[in-house]
Amino acid sequence: MRNGVFDLTARAIIVTGAASGIGRGIVDGLTSAGARVAGWDLPSPALEALQSTLADRGQGIAVPCDIRDEQDVAAALESTIVALGPVSGCFANAGIGGPRRSVVNCEVEDWQPVLRTNIEGSLLTLRAVAKSMIAARSTGTLVGTSSLAAESGAAGSAAYGASKGAVESLVRAL
Repeated sequence: MRNGVFDLTARAIIVTGAASGIGRGIVDGLTSAGARVAGWDLPSPALEALQSTLADRGQGIAVPCDIRDEQDVAAALESTIVALGPVSGCFANAGIGGPRRSVVNCEVEDWQPVLRTNIEGSLLTLRAVAKSMIAARSTGTLVGTSSLAAESGAAGSAAYGASKGAVESLVRAL
């Protein structure tokens, strides 16, 4: 055990949505347990700050990546493997909340960015990492971040809740 919790020394783990919020907390927890982390996120000052932190700790890299783009995911995964070695885990955490409208007052176009980011982005990420793990004949853990909104629904956040329910189903199907 490391830090009284668990030891992830030398394990390479990807976290999407890593530059802020829950993703940044996951990165901090993983590095405190000894993991080498590839923090994927859209280019931003927060991602640059994450790169500085990971470099200072000597525990990983920050990788600009749009998880909605299959080629971006493939390039980010390749960069991760080159820098950290074979991947042994992934937190598909990146997501967006979307518009706050009731189902009867929203348009399909309102849902599309949420579904594309939260479902398709998780699929592209988890599928690519799973394929790389199979190719490397390694084992590991794949996690998709969900929400209580997947179970309870949330007035005004139907797209978000539906997308997180789909993420739960996707992870169960892995």
